[in-house]
Amino acid sequence: DYPLAVQLLEDNAMDTIMQWHTKLVTSWMEALPPEWISQNPKVNFAFAWAHLFRGDFSQAAPYLHRLETIFSEDDIHDPALQAEWLTLQAELLSFQGRSEQSITLVQRALEIVPEQASYVQGQAYLCLATTHEQMGEYTRAVEVYQKFIWHERAAGRLVSEISGTAGLAIMALHHGQLHLAFQTALQALDSIERARVAL
Repeated sequence: DYPLAVQLLEDNAMDTIMQWHTKLVTSWMEALPPEWISQNPKVNFAFAWAHLFRGDFSQAAPYLHRLETIFSEDDIHDPALQAEWLTLQAELLSFQGRSEQSITLVQRALEIVPEQASYVQGQAYLCLATTHEQMGEYTRAVEVYQKFIWHERAAGRLVSEISGTAGLAIMALHHGQLHLAFQTALQALDSIERARVAL
């Protein structure tokens, strides 16, 4: 029942990826015939993110090419999809060292992303934080990292919250901001403890 499988992927793949179960999503991908993926932007986004989170840009390439075709040929008005496409492009530009172009795209994404597209907004914040860090803009990077951490905590995405916390703490250590690094690490430990107690 491939239509149902695609619907389940659309509804659940990104939540699963945001908990870093990327191999599981990849296994779903391998079970689905390519023709059921080719024109579906949400599914292509999910599989592109799954590979990018693992640092595998070559495996993400086919999905990125499909998304480029979809967005160039189709008149897509969904602001959540538009914001996700901008964020994904911004991530790639940042990886290539094209920081200013990345910042421009991700800021456009944050202007249009609807609140219900929570994971897109979170990824946009993370991209913005890491790009400011890459540019040596420490104060701005700290501000956006903190915004990302708060956002992911509010959304209940513990793994993403801890990932952002680790990024901020490591950056603070590199800049000799030991108090900030310590406080950030304590917040992460508190979140982990609260999650453990809840289980």
